[in-house]
Amino acid sequence: MNGSWPTPHERDADAGLATYLAACGVRYEQLRPGSTGVPTVSIVPPSPWTQVDRGYFRDVYSIWARPPIEGYGWVDNAVLVVVRLTPGVDYIELLTHAVSDARRLHGWDEISVDESRYERYPSCLIAGTYVVDSLRLRADTRYIVIGERGCQHLVQLTITSQLPSSSEAAVWASKDFDQFKGWWVTLPR
Repeated sequence: MNGSWPTPHERDADAGLATYLAACGVRYEQLRPGSTGVPTVSIVPPSPWTQVDRGYFRDVYSIWARPPIEGYGWVDNAVLVVVRLTPGVDYIELLTHAVSDARRLHGWDEISVDESRYERYPSCLIAGTYVVDSLRLRADTRYIVIGERGCQHLVQLTITSQLPSSSEAAVWASKDFDQFKGWWVTLPR
């Protein structure tokens, strides 16, 4: 890794993750807990986050939500997705395309990108704000690649919160604010 993730214009990353995987002939499958061969991903969220029944979101590994704030019309949420990739691909290219997908969100204003390994695994954390309808949201996404070329798993944890409309918004939109603070993610050893 070279210390900085390319922008979509510097590489062919603007094709998006799904298009990139298809072009490489990679089969991808979203997994649920208990699926055959799925790595155990254990997450302990901070209080007051609570796990939510997957319900209509069958293809996600897990979902958590904060209690709703009256008058906001939004519920802060965290979504964990685990995807099996067969065969695996170069993890730098994989993470580059994943970052490119995050940059496609409407009104994306990037706060930071960190390519540090997570628990020894190749990883990338991208944080930024974007707009949905009239809501300004902050998304922090940690991508982790587990496995080798034969079969890999892409683990994605995204925490999305509505930015407060008060003076706190500037702090929430800074790289010093850590939405992952208090979240404990345990991966296979």
